[in-house]
Amino acid sequence: EWSLEDCILYALQNNIQLKQQEITTEYKNSTLQLSKLSLLPSLNGYASQDFNYGRHQVIDEGTGIPKYVTTNSTYFNYGANSNVTIFSGLTNYNTIKKNQFSLLSSQQDLEALKDNISLNIAVAYLQVLLDKELVNATSAQADLTKQQIERTNKLVEAGSVAKGNLLDIEAQAASEDLQLTNLQNNLNIAYLTLAQMLELENTENFSIIIPNIEVDPVAIEGDPRSIYSIAEKDRPEILSAEYLLKESESELAIAKGGRSPSLSMSGSYGSYSQNTEYFKASFRDELKNHYTYGFGLTLNIPIFNGWKVNKGIQNAKMGINYSEYALEATKKTLYKNIAQAF
Repeated sequence: EWSLEDCILYALQNNIQLKQQEITTEYKNSTLQLSKLSLLPSLNGYASQDFNYGRHQVIDEGTGIPKYVTTNSTYFNYGANSNVTIFSGLTNYNTIKKNQFSLLSSQQDLEALKDNISLNIAVAYLQVLLDKELVNATSAQADLTKQQIERTNKLVEAGSVAKGNLLDIEAQAASEDLQLTNLQNNLNIAYLTLAQMLELENTENFSIIIPNIEVDPVAIEGDPRSIYSIAEKDRPEILSAEYLLKESESELAIAKGGRSPSLSMSGSYGSYSQNTEYFKASFRDELKNHYTYGFGLTLNIPIFNGWKVNKGIQNAKMGINYSEYALEATKKTLYKNIAQAF
């Protein structure tokens, strides 16, 4: 038998939607880490080995007669280069902020989903309890009616009451049997609904514990507006919508960064080794004597990019408007739920 706490705990551990949201949150956390790592310089190495073969005509120095000779040579190149962005209109910084708000929003969505799952499980659990009580009450009433049929039948046989009374009671019993059948079906469906919400593979022997419930009069202080003023500060769906709005604002800052010049610095080091049939040297000596290195600064000034920057800014502003409406709608939904519950 499952208690309400058992059902909620099992659902939070096994619900597929919850697992999907957890993966989404992990993905957004990984995206945030990547955006932070993008601030680091890049470093890449390279190496290449080339083999060249050929045949060409030369003049023999001793005889002055042309002759053909074959040539072969090998080239080995290696090196490394690095690049770091010094300034790019704070695009990287705003990207980190955007990803931070995206992660915070996803975390609040996860908490809201946990709340909804717990609430839905509790409602389904209470529905089973209600249907159980209705079945028990109707079954008890049907038993009383059947006892009444037996007593009335004896009275009819004794001639004390009219047979019409017996027929009325039998009709009542038939109606109660039909009602009991319908209620039993409702109970079976309630059990199935709860078991499916738990995503149990086998629901044949599934049953719940009937708790001892004591209902005391509860005085609710305040009014819907004062309750809402507290709830909007803590409810995860409100916090999620607020973080999404901040994420949209960061996207606008990123888009505006496209108007700013960017400055980057690069550096490189390389060496090579060459060997032919006319010139041979040790590999170490070649690499020691042949090398290049250097660094440079690159300034990129945006002038015209097909209006992509301006359109990106317009789209980001529309994203802010959309997030503002989404936040307003979420607040109205929360207030409506509080008012109805009150």
